[in-house]
Amino acid sequence: MNEFMLNKYIDKLTVTHIKEYAKNQGIILKNNEDEIIYDFIKNNYMKLYKEDYNENIIKELKCSLSFNTYEKVNLLYKEAKEKIK
Repeated sequence: MNEFMLNKYIDKLTVTHIKEYAKNQGIILKNNEDEIIYDFIKNNYMKLYKEDYNENIIKELKCSLSFNTYEKVNLLYKEAKEKIK
């Protein structure tokens, strides 16, 4: 995916998209986890896209998300990075 397309996709991303994707992945989001993930993606998408997989990039989510949600997000991030290598 080129950066132009990624920027357009991220511009259109909503919290509802996060909720629907989580539900499709079998992730049960608690409290405001959808908003936390949304904000994180909006603020860090270029770093997530350009840099190799490194759990330290998403480590700040660890204290904001439940253990199960964090583990699933980390796994999805790792799998996505492996696909676009």
